[in-house]
Amino acid sequence: VALAGIAGMLDSGLYAFAKDPHEKHRRSHPRQPWLRMIREPLKNKGFRWYLGANVAFTFSIVGLTQYLFLFLLDEVKLNNKMTNLLGVTLPLLIQVFAYPMWGRLIDRFGKKPILTITAMIMTIGPAGWMMTASPTLFWPGLVLVLISTVGFPGFECSTFNVMLEYADARAGGTAYIAFNNIAIALGGVLSGL
Repeated sequence: VALAGIAGMLDSGLYAFAKDPHEKHRRSHPRQPWLRMIREPLKNKGFRWYLGANVAFTFSIVGLTQYLFLFLLDEVKLNNKMTNLLGVTLPLLIQVFAYPMWGRLIDRFGKKPILTITAMIMTIGPAGWMMTASPTLFWPGLVLVLISTVGFPGFECSTFNVMLEYADARAGGTAYIAFNNIAIALGGVLSGL
């Protein structure tokens, strides 16, 4: 753990030496007043709905994942190795292949249809986890969980593309990204209460 912490500190420090590829562009734009930059994203009704959706999504996902490992260990009676395989390794392996697939589909069909489809796909995940508690429904439940895991990268890519569209080509576009991060953090904090 200490080694990972040291590596993380070194990683963060190395960014200080990275050259900014847009330094000339940034200097050519006049600075905006800070309060105006903060107000701008919140004036956008669509962006406010987007933030609300992100808070709700993060609230639901973090709330579920807090108890996933306890559920797998205590209710499903899996050992530590299987719990880590099903809770960490397998979802990450699925995502390695799912991200490029969803990226191509977003490029072809657009972010809104993929966002809708993947949101529906992900709704079967909690039902699948509940089914895994029954010995007779473990494998069908696991299949549902894995299908919902395939949907998550598409959902994430779609929402990220929406975020980039809000922040793109606007003076103070980084304020949109900052508010998005605050919304995600708020959802996570609220789910832990």
